[in-house]
Order: sequence, then structure tokens, then C-alpha cells
Amino acid sequence: MSQGNAELALITFTLSANDHVLWNAVRFIVDQRKSRGQFILTGSVVPKMAKNMHSGAGRFSRLTMRTMSLFESNDSTGEISLADLFNGKTGLIGTSKLTIDDLAYVLLRGGWPETVKEKNAEAVMQTVFDYVEAIINDDMSCVDGKKRKPARVRGLLRSVARHVSSPVNNSTIAIVTATQIAHQRDDGVWVIPLGCLKN
Repeated sequence: MSQGNAELALITFTLSANDHVLWNAVRFIVDQRKSRGQFILTGSVVPKMAKNMHSGAGRFSRLTMRTMSLFESNDSTGEISLADLFNGKTGLIGTSKLTIDDLAYVLLRGGWPETVKEKNAEAVMQTVFDYVEAIINDDMSCVDGKKRKPARVRGLLRSVARHVSSPVNNSTIAIVTATQIAHQRDDGVWVIPLGCLKN
């Protein structure tokens, strides 16, 4: 593929100390060629901003990548448009081919292309579990470089999941998070780590 005289290149970032070098090199080439649409920068990680790393302003445009919708994964008939619903259109009729069990499965499966393509339900659930474990053990610490205790992150995720679609304040989330990682001593007393209750 090409745009103008420049070839379109796909560059994937991996969690590496040298990602900023690659980022700056792409920025330099963009400046030299003065052409648009030359590179697609992708990857499952975000390059860490180094002191000598250019912001990319004026050179890079960021796209929001979302998981596949049920229509894209062929789990929805697409008979009813969300846009029509939000715009107040009436008289919309559609019939889902999914059973209650199917709906529960696709909600748990998510819309990652790898899980959508996989036909083995056990393998799909393992992939989803692995994603959650990666968030708990790695991603939550990568946000700001601070190491977080996996038990506390797991408790936080359970607390947030428990309150999905419910108005809840931070104090409630903190209390439920603390109870999620409470433990029982040998003498039968339950211990809740109060350090979790900090905002």
C-alpha cells in the first residue's frame, strides 16, 4: 500500500525500554517526508514517555480501538439500531437468535477477535481470565509506575463489577474492596486491611 510516494508501514510496540527511540525515529521520518498516512503504530502496550521523547503533536493522530460489537461478531441480527433507540424512534421490532445462556456467554467472552474466533468455550474463558490477571498483575502498575498488590487490585475489580449500572461513591467502592481482601485469622477473627480505605 502506498500514499503519495511513501510506503505505509505497520509498527507494533512491545513493552521495551527503547520504544521512545522508535517513536522519535517515526516522528523524524514524518518530518522529513512531509506526507500523511505513512505509518500505523499499534500494539497492546502504550510507549512510556521518556524525557527525550517527542509528544507526537502534529505528527500522530490517535484512534480509539474498541472490541467487536455483537453485530460484528455475528451474534446480533442488527435489526435494531442503537442510534434509532437513542433518537427516540418507535415501532422497532427485532428477534434475537440468542438464548439466555448464549447472552451470558457472549457477555463473558467479550469482543476480542481472538475470543470471537475461538469455538472452544473453555479456551475462551481461559483467555478472558488471562486478560483479567494481566490487568491485576501488570497493567494497573504500568499506569503510573507504582507497584500495586494484586489482592487489592482484584478486590477493587470485584467491587467495581458488583456495582456496575449502580450509582456508587468512592467510599462504598473502598469499603467493598477492603472486605473482598479480608482474611480470617487462626483465632477466627476477621481482619480487614484499613489501608484499603484510603481514597
